[in-house]
Amino acid sequence: MCTVDMTLFTFDCDALDGSIMPAVMGPTPGGLGYWDVVDLIHGTAIRGHIVGFNMVEFAPVRDADGRAAHLAGRIALNAVATVARKGR
Repeated sequence: MCTVDMTLFTFDCDALDGSIMPAVMGPTPGGLGYWDVVDLIHGTAIRGHIVGFNMVEFAPVRDADGRAAHLAGRIALNAVATVARKGR
């Protein structure tokens, strides 16, 4: 019998360093960087089948110039591309 580990990947934007993700209610000084999150996504995909991805705690009203939305979009796109490359 073959079993597949299914994973729902939930990412909280509050975990990102406040210097790159100011659009949250509780910025984290010294938090994760973009490449840290990419590594987490890729590592999760290696260990199991990602069946869903959601991103929480993004506060658009705190994103004055749109850079935080761009970063959130890149993270989401990376998750989708990782799942697509795995062929699932």
